[in-house]
Amino acid sequence: MTIRGERTWCERCQAPEVFPENLPILSLFIDLLPAYRVPGAMGAATLQEGFDRASVPGLMDLHSIPPAERAATWSSLRELESELRCIRAARSEKTP
Repeated sequence: MTIRGERTWCERCQAPEVFPENLPILSLFIDLLPAYRVPGAMGAATLQEGFDRASVPGLMDLHSIPPAERAATWSSLRELESELRCIRAARSEKTP
């Protein structure tokens, strides 16, 4: 994927290829995007950019992520969140 400099794309739909074992965490990440907070966005008094941590456990329940896998899931979400912050920062540097 372009995030890490890889350029592997699906020949049929031109989307980045994803390993099947990564689909559950990506699905959870996409469902969490509406709970992503940006300081000062829409008048919100948010101190730090990132996911609303109170929303994550509820969405893990909806995605049927077992308790034994939640620590690893949190770790993966933090990694994806970090990548999203880097992308947003790079885009904001390009915006005048």
